[in-house]
Amino acid sequence: MSIWAAIAVLLLWMFQSTNQAVVGTILPYYCKYVFHNDSWMYSTLYLSETIVLIVGILYQLDKKYPAIMKELAEREARGEL
Repeated sequence: MSIWAAIAVLLLWMFQSTNQAVVGTILPYYCKYVFHNDSWMYSTLYLSETIVLIVGILYQLDKKYPAIMKELAEREARGEL
């Protein structure tokens, strides 16, 4: 893994952690004082956000999976793996 790939992974991890921290602190406030419902609304919104995130990741992975497998097969044929 090159240094640039490691930096990219680190930056993505930092972005995800920051996003989760912000959502985790703002969403309960928003549900309680804006929606006036702090019992089930937080769980529903957080679950829907998580589902959308997972579906988006799986969708992107599904589009890129054939190209990844083709590249791995080519690298294996060249003896790089």
